[in-house]
Amino acid sequence: MGLLENKIELSKKFHTEWTETEIHWYGLEFSLDGIEEWIHLEYVPKFESNATLDGFRDTLAFIDIDVFARKENRTFELYDKILEMLSSTRIGNNGIRDITISGKDLISTDNGDYRVLKITVLLKTL
Repeated sequence: MGLLENKIELSKKFHTEWTETEIHWYGLEFSLDGIEEWIHLEYVPKFESNATLDGFRDTLAFIDIDVFARKENRTFELYDKILEMLSSTRIGNNGIRDITISGKDLISTDNGDYRVLKITVLLKTL
């Protein structure tokens, strides 16, 4: 299964199983009108031709997920739900290698302030 097929499988998984918030897909229009919380998803292929010192040579791709909510504790709750949804899952011919919190942020918009929890999911070939 190739990169595009894996991206499609990821999209299907979130479309059918994620019901907690709206989803903002990378590269698509998204309106914040009336939205209190949402996730932003981006599928990022990783190309490696040589082994590296980081030990992730079997990693095929990353999924970057940003969780937006008014309160920081709510971002943690949503992280737990993402973790539950993705644990022991397959996306095409890939499994989850690791799920980590890669940072936190606070953004201000015309719609108010949001806490952001940045999540990185590493996929590996099974």
